[in-house]
Amino acid sequence: MSLFKKRTSKKLNEEVEEGKGVLDLGDASKFTRQMELIHLSETDLGLINKMQPIIQTHSEQLVNQFYDNIYKEQSLIEIIEDYSTVERLKGTLRVHIEEMFAGIINEEYVAKRLRIAHVHVKIGLQTKWYMSAFQGLLLSIIQLVEKMELTSRDCCLLIAAVTKIFSFEQQLVLEAYDTEIETLKAREEDKKQEIRGNVATETETLAAISEETNASFQELIAQAEEVVEHAEKGQDFSLKAKEYAENGKQFINEQGELMLTIVDSVAEIKQDVKSLLYVMDEMHEITTIVTDISSQTNLLSLNAAIEAARAGEHGRGFSVVAEEVRKLSDQTRSSVENVSQLIANTNGQIDKLSESLQEVSNTVQNGQSHMKATEEHFEYIVGTMKDTMQQNQKIMEEIDGIVNVVHLLGKGFEEVAFTAENLTSIAQDM
Repeated sequence: MSLFKKRTSKKLNEEVEEGKGVLDLGDASKFTRQMELIHLSETDLGLINKMQPIIQTHSEQLVNQFYDNIYKEQSLIEIIEDYSTVERLKGTLRVHIEEMFAGIINEEYVAKRLRIAHVHVKIGLQTKWYMSAFQGLLLSIIQLVEKMELTSRDCCLLIAAVTKIFSFEQQLVLEAYDTEIETLKAREEDKKQEIRGNVATETETLAAISEETNASFQELIAQAEEVVEHAEKGQDFSLKAKEYAENGKQFINEQGELMLTIVDSVAEIKQDVKSLLYVMDEMHEITTIVTDISSQTNLLSLNAAIEAARAGEHGRGFSVVAEEVRKLSDQTRSSVENVSQLIANTNGQIDKLSESLQEVSNTVQNGQSHMKATEEHFEYIVGTMKDTMQQNQKIMEEIDGIVNVVHLLGKGFEEVAFTAENLTSIAQDM
């Protein structure tokens, strides 16, 4: 008999009495109390079973209406595209609906619903979207019931039965959600405990490492500051060495100028010696002339003495004079010879003086050359010391930068140690 025809001889529930549904979960089943609360009975399952042919006839319509609603939510579309296809899920839903209206609830039915629920949880389907979609399916079936040719009472009985089976389905799914959520919470708590333990262990290790590293950095800072101090002392020594080198260069310059003065003086002395030699030569010529004159005078006085002797008594006075002249001539010759000897000795000394002056001149010139070379060395030393001071300045700046970085690192490790302590407290509060 079709459910779309008006019933006059029998009521719908009277027909169901002839073929009740199957409710086989055992008296001790944990679902018994739930079905009692929603008044789900084998009679209801019989009513639902009577509607299965209608559901099968309109299953495609019901499934299409269901997925029309699904497509209104983008997140649901993304879940479908990530884990399956619409066509495949439509086939699964068609079988699922037909099984709901088979009028049989047993352990296999419940297990299958629970598996579906676990899949929903696994793929991240939120309960609000499950409830909304399932409610839309329920409304579509109620609208289908309302179109059937039933009495008002039969219509209410069938809608109530459909609502009860949908309620039981939702209870199974939501319970699976709760179970899975509790399982996830337990796992999460286990992970938290494990993380808490790991964090505590690692933070203790981190704190210990931070303390050790901080101690090392403190030692490094002390050593860096000591290096800075040595660099500053080296800079001071370089500055003093530069001053000494500049003073030495100045002294060499002064000595060079003095050498030039000596060279000029020696040149003047050599010129004076030349002049003196010229004078001595002149004096030698004069002494030669005087010697010649003295010799001639002596000869003349001898001749005069001879003539005076010939003159006898008359020439005696003249003889005395001639003798005196001869003596004077001898004295003059002797003095001139002494002067000549002195001139000769003086010439010898002047020659030696000339040779000494030449040696002095040569020595001064050599000293001047050495002074010039020494001055060049001092200039090189001064330039080197300037470069050294610049390098020392750069080294000091680099070391200052390193010290600043080390200080920052030290502060960073202090912050790490402080963070590690905070992390330990957070881990304990988890």
